[in-house]
Amino acid sequence: MTRSKRVVPRMECMESKVLLSTGLADPARAVHMSVVHRFDSGGRLEGAPSVISSPGGYTIETFNVYGRVKSMGSVSGGFLLADAFVPTRKLPNLSNAKLILIGHKNVVELQLAASPSHTNVYHYKMVAGTGDFKTAFGTGVLTIRATPASLGVTIRMRAT
Repeated sequence: MTRSKRVVPRMECMESKVLLSTGLADPARAVHMSVVHRFDSGGRLEGAPSVISSPGGYTIETFNVYGRVKSMGSVSGGFLLADAFVPTRKLPNLSNAKLILIGHKNVVELQLAASPSHTNVYHYKMVAGTGDFKTAFGTGVLTIRATPASLGVTIRMRAT
């Protein structure tokens, strides 16, 4: 009489696909579902751009910010501006800019939308993150206001 070994099919992960195989994989470990978090970007940031004076205004070299964001706590970071020139007595144009926020354990990148007119209100969405925010998503509205008697600005962020 011939003896044969009976193999029970199991679930197995291979290159982000779940396969039915006869291997010895543990289905509880093989199947991993990503947990999606909502990024609550409400908060307040303060910042002052580092500028070079030029005729009719100034050019921003760096634009660092610091403050608090609900999901991340204390943050620092900066803007990567699409248009670095700022006319005299105007706020920086944040259309199509990126805002990088660096927290204690995570980094988040927000992409600001183009503003049809040079207003102080911008819509943004989260486009990248690390750590807990690797699979997070979020959108919001950013309002920028000048600080009296300086180049400093106050930025309010509100999640939508």
